[in-house]
Amino acid sequence: MSQKKNVLLLKPATQSSIYVFNKTSHPGSLAVDGNKNPDFNLWSCYHAGDELFNDLWVLVDMIIPYQIDYVLLWTRKNIALTARMDNFIIGLTNVNYFNLPTNQTIRGKFPLCGVYPYPTKASFGHRVNCSSNLPASRYVIAQQAENVPSGLCVCELKAFPREERVWRRVKGVKMVNYVLYTKPSKSVNQCILMCLSTINCFSTNFGMRNKNCELNNGTIESIINYETNSFYDYWQSF
Repeated sequence: MSQKKNVLLLKPATQSSIYVFNKTSHPGSLAVDGNKNPDFNLWSCYHAGDELFNDLWVLVDMIIPYQIDYVLLWTRKNIALTARMDNFIIGLTNVNYFNLPTNQTIRGKFPLCGVYPYPTKASFGHRVNCSSNLPASRYVIAQQAENVPSGLCVCELKAFPREERVWRRVKGVKMVNYVLYTKPSKSVNQCILMCLSTINCFSTNFGMRNKNCELNNGTIESIINYETNSFYDYWQSF
């Protein structure tokens, strides 16, 4: 059985606010940097700042919609602060909350993957299972519960998709630096069939105007191997 892949690693992240301490900020990107060190003082954890509406969330863009099986959230090591993360919320959405105005909140406005039902532990990975009835979603949200001591802190966030083999499209995106071959193609279906019959082809870029099919030796895994391009669509099997 193949090992499940964390689809949040190094993906773009945003947040409701950022805590700044000793001129050092703790942005949402620290929740998906691959470092689950629970020592907040080593700049390894996302931390929300003071907020008027106490919305307190971090959101990650997976670039491609996935049907998520479960999410893992690692907490900081300070036992005295574990109550802040009790009953934390994991949400899934296809709504883009990047650049959200500061006077708008998102609590209660997105489908729930689930709520962690127990008191949290320090320096621990907490698992939340998602409902199998939820559709594929592009964004994962971790949010602090209401009526707990304020201070959302996430040392690492990971999400793992269900086993699927469906070709999905990301509109206006093109993978770069991993093109094996470029071939003419009359349609997306023909492009995908060429990929399936080519060794080491894992995804395609399809040019709608020039009818070019780019066969890629790789998949979109981080923000450094794709670019926005309105003339192309990216296709990958999940």
